[in-house]
Amino acid sequence: MYSWGANSSSQLGQGICNEQYNTPTKISEEKLSLVPERVIQINGGATHSLVLDSLGKIYMCGKININAKDPNEILYTFKQIASCENIIFSQIACGWDFSVGISKYSKLFVWGSNSFNQLGLPKDKYPFIAEPILVNDISVKFVACGLRHTAVITLDNKLKICGSNTHGQLGLVDAIGNSLNVECFTDIPNLENIKTVACGQKHTVALNFRGEIFVWGDNKWGQLGFSPKLMSKSKKPIKLTIPKLNDPIKLFCGWTHNVILTASGHLWSWGRNNYGQLGRRCDENNSWLPEKIQLNDVERFSIGAEHNLAVASNKLYSWGWNEHGNCGNGCLNNIFEPTIIDSNVSNKTIYCIGCGTGQSFAISK
Repeated sequence: MYSWGANSSSQLGQGICNEQYNTPTKISEEKLSLVPERVIQINGGATHSLVLDSLGKIYMCGKININAKDPNEILYTFKQIASCENIIFSQIACGWDFSVGISKYSKLFVWGSNSFNQLGLPKDKYPFIAEPILVNDISVKFVACGLRHTAVITLDNKLKICGSNTHGQLGLVDAIGNSLNVECFTDIPNLENIKTVACGQKHTVALNFRGEIFVWGDNKWGQLGFSPKLMSKSKKPIKLTIPKLNDPIKLFCGWTHNVILTASGHLWSWGRNNYGQLGRRCDENNSWLPEKIQLNDVERFSIGAEHNLAVASNKLYSWGWNEHGNCGNGCLNNIFEPTIIDSNVSNKTIYCIGCGTGQSFAISK
């Protein structure tokens, strides 16, 4: 298991706190309480990281606030969440300073900061949750987290959402059209048969089973797929038309950019591109146009706040924001096109990758 990028809170699980690792660095076996070959998902927030293994166990590291009496407590290496050792999880997700998990039986567990009701519970009663707790009266099969909002897909393919709604990212409005604030997970009207969803810093993207894509929230950087000059934000979901794209299977949101992975192994991107996060050359006037990235046969993809990882033909690529070495190429310059990470990890079979805000992970054998 390799990690690199920001590590000021030991979110890389390397056993120490330091500024950063500029290249993929193997986590020594004595520092791992998990089996790398079992890892099926890696995700991270600003200062913490989560790992899910094939046995349904969640491991955490970093500044995770797991002890409410000591909010600055740090886990220097990945440790299993003891309070959940009898729960089998199927998915994990992270926001800036909070986490969620779905159990094998479609139950939703949440923990961390709830300052914006992003955990789907009233913030006045639950301002912070130290250990994962069950959100009652909701059964879900998929979850996505933004900076401070959360979206879930229910068993009947409805989309429920909660959290900050400062830029319309919840897609909820009141009777006179103002953004609606809610304390608990709430249905978004007129959105049905949802297949998957992704959340950005202040926007949301959803895909239904007909292949239609809907976007809402902040559009300052064209992250909704149309010119910011036309509309700076949308408080309600609107349909996005991408004529050349007919087989989307997965959606990914960074803070202000989006990427779609298609069944044919292609990547499409749009939104902000000041750090090269779109993986293609374009100016600020047309970065809102969804276009294909020149990287074929993509097998795996993961997105951070403003950087990206991809595996194509068993080579590990990165691009975008690189201030903390999170692109893993040994320097701190931003990368504007998919570039192979030349390291030991790229010379092996890569079967899992993951990103946090400024951290990156890969597992190879």
